[in-house]
Amino acid sequence: MSDPNRHLDEQDIEALLRRVGPRQAPPSDMAETIRANVRQAWQAEVHARKRRRLAYFAAAASLIVAVAVVLMIDKPTPTPPVVAMVLVSSHGDTSIVGDDGTSTEAIDGTGFGAATVTTGQDDLLSIELNRGAVVRMNADTSLHVDAAGVLRVNRGTIYVDTDASPNAALVVETPFGTARDIGTRFEVKVDPDAWRVQVRDGHVQMQDGDATHDAVAGTRVEITANDLVTRSRVSADDESWRWAEAAAPGFSIEGASLSDFLRWVSRETGEPVRFASPDTEKEVKRTILHGSIEGLTPRESLRAVLATTDFKLVDDEPGTIAILK
Repeated sequence: MSDPNRHLDEQDIEALLRRVGPRQAPPSDMAETIRANVRQAWQAEVHARKRRRLAYFAAAASLIVAVAVVLMIDKPTPTPPVVAMVLVSSHGDTSIVGDDGTSTEAIDGTGFGAATVTTGQDDLLSIELNRGAVVRMNADTSLHVDAAGVLRVNRGTIYVDTDASPNAALVVETPFGTARDIGTRFEVKVDPDAWRVQVRDGHVQMQDGDATHDAVAGTRVEITANDLVTRSRVSADDESWRWAEAAAPGFSIEGASLSDFLRWVSRETGEPVRFASPDTEKEVKRTILHGSIEGLTPRESLRAVLATTDFKLVDDEPGTIAILK
């Protein structure tokens, strides 16, 4: 319920205002002072609001920069793929499939990451690993190379040459066992029911389950799936090395000495060089070659190159590169 004494009617209010009369205006100087004080207080409030807005925006900008920096720091840097091998030469149809499933065309001089390389029925291949060793693949061979340089022969035959890189000791895995080289040139062959290692020079250690077998230069060791071990001799110029000779990276004869060329042929064929006389050997060292032997095997190039010089190959000394003038 409302109190009637707390309310005045309109007539009472009007009478009261007439008795009081109009309110006296303040002096002009006082009014100006009041306006100045009000203006100053208003400006101070406006500036304070601006400062608060600037501080807010500065804090927000700092937060954005901090978040951007954190994102930049936390964002992982893409790691370039490791080049596991470089294709030196290919003769025929080769399949190269990376571990990510990507197929790559076999082009000489191209680098590849970890991948499985498969040669065709008439293909020969030569690759250089990132550790310096050179691996040759015979026809119908499947080889996996990982980024660490570990080789796995699934089938077929490979030839490994680590002489040019003595620190590039390799591990060659097969479905039957593992071969570890100790600075050498050797062959690993995998058949459906056996595997073998033959050594041209150096030393290879074969691990077959719990058993270890050593293969030295001139030795062939074959181990069957039933763990039957057979040892035999193999010469450096044996016919079984011929495919590896055919897969050898080419030799650039342009500007090279005949002596260097003969040394290369000897290393690839396993046949030593013999000169008819000391004078012949001196003249061979002074002879400079020109041209190209691209597409020729070491044995084929030997006669082709000698035909352009004053030297001849003695045919009645098999197993030896006998040079006569």
